[in-house]
Amino acid sequence: MTGRANAMTQSWHTMIDFEPPIVGCVISNRNHTFGMLKATKECVINIPTVELAAQVVACGNSSGRSLDKFEAFHLTPMRAAVVQAPLIAECYANLECRVVDASMVTRYNLFILEVLKAWVDPSRKRPRTIHHLGRGSFMVAGRTIKLPSRMKLRLQSETERSELGLLTCRGMSDSACPHRLDSPGHAANPGRGAPRSGGVSNDLVNIRRCNRNSGSAASRRKTVSASSSFRPPPFAW
Repeated sequence: MTGRANAMTQSWHTMIDFEPPIVGCVISNRNHTFGMLKATKECVINIPTVELAAQVVACGNSSGRSLDKFEAFHLTPMRAAVVQAPLIAECYANLECRVVDASMVTRYNLFILEVLKAWVDPSRKRPRTIHHLGRGSFMVAGRTIKLPSRMKLRLQSETERSELGLLTCRGMSDSACPHRLDSPGHAANPGRGAPRSGGVSNDLVNIRRCNRNSGSAASRRKTVSASSSFRPPPFAW
């Protein structure tokens, strides 16, 4: 199996519990990511906005077995705090996850994940997330309404929908992964993640280049601790 990180488009996922925060993800056993997640038992669920729609679809229409999706689709990997799979810098939010129950993987391809750490870009006040309706159709999040509720945990309207996400996994040979920010490949290739001609139109996304010198996402993202006091940030899983 290749040592490079991979990204796949993920739409079949659901919240299962709040404390600890648990998420269920169905991944086909024919997908390259299935084997990676089963072997490494960790991943990052990245929540994109409509500006990334073309890259999201491109990731879903290609395989990481033979393609470096980060390079091909101009996605910037960022080091996670807890897991070794990378965050995607262009995404609005990122959930670092670890597999806690694989008992239904064989029968249902269902992975049960615990969210260990969550990141959100505080500069995006009204993120327009995308939601897959099937057969190439997507709904874009828009107007928000508030209704009376007795729930102790009041979640914004986005949390009631099935958001489209990009799930990233680390490669088996992580030390050789070109997307590790401390790897020789990054030092020798400082331009990785920068917009290039061809492929996905650069007009669709304003790519923020990764600050590789910091070695952490903390300076660019607001963290939400996944502890007993965890409250879900305003986005769906």
